[in-house]
Amino acid sequence: MYREFEKLTGYSREEIEGKRSWTEFVVGKIWKKMKRYHKLRRKDLGLAPRRYTFKLRDKQGKIRHTNEHRHDPWDREECGFTY
Repeated sequence: MYREFEKLTGYSREEIEGKRSWTEFVVGKIWKKMKRYHKLRRKDLGLAPRRYTFKLRDKQGKIRHTNEHRHDPWDREECGFTY
């Protein structure tokens, strides 16, 4: 997951991990829906969509359209981004 996020945003893992919230990168209010999906997935994988599209702001301020897909919510390495 981190390699894809690094390619997508231009930030290194060291610049983000433990320092920045993922909500800082999401454009618009969809982050609220994404947080709700995260909570629902913790209760039951079937309660939230596994794939969804959103806009992400990269290090240079460019907005990227991306898709996120989740397989196992407990494994950070299984979360994927495509653009």
